Amino acid sequence: MRYLRTVLTALCAATLLTVLAAADAGAATVTRDLRTVPTVAEASLIQGLPKTSVDVYLNGTEIVQDFRFKGIVGPLPLVPGKYHIAIRLHGAARSSKPLLSGTGLLVAGENVTIVADLSSSGNPALTRFCNPSPALGAGEADLVVRNVADDAGLNVYANGLRIFRDLTNPRSASIRLPAEWVTIHMTDVGSHVTVIGPFTVHLETETVTVVYAVGNPATSTLTWVEQTFSTS
Repeated sequence: MRYLRTVLTALCAATLLTVLAAADAGAATVTRDLRTVPTVAEASLIQGLPKTSVDVYLNGTEIVQDFRFKGIVGPLPLVPGKYHIAIRLHGAARSSKPLLSGTGLLVAGENVTIVADLSSSGNPALTRFCNPSPALGAGEADLVVRNVADDAGLNVYANGLRIFRDLTNPRSASIRLPAEWVTIHMTDVGSHVTVIGPFTVHLETETVTVVYAVGNPATSTLTWVEQTFSTS
């Protein structure tokens, strides 16, 4: 964990220094309104590969070591631009072929989550989600459920009421609810047997709570990961 904190601190500091240096260079002519324009993007990583430990490389630099199932890193502030992510089994040589890899563009103001997960056929996959930033009033919250598990489809229930039907991998669905504690469970579409939960999440006012279904039934690892973003 010390290694992880050191690398992430250095990465965040480097990106923020680049942005701040650019802002300071024009400080004499930049207006107050222009200062509110986003200058960084944010990215989070979720490890959804069951019974697997991986190392994560960003643009060739190892940023996470021994990243285990259900782990979350971020949000990381990053300078907008093109990024290449490579995921290798923990301990594999830097020069070895990645288990997963991909290249994508990050835009200023964007908030994304990259999930190393399983496809509906059980193969390792990388899935990118754009995280919403809705206008929420006091007492309101958004619940987002994303299926990145190896399953045929899920029905999702909140406080006993079905809110999403046949949520397949890698679909995402959202609903606006009062800010409160909510008990969630998910059932298999075919059998209607509960396969994830029940578990409770706190929907805080003016926040987006994201629940990811991860894992697979073959290894008895179907479970959830929770992520929260403030919109205020």
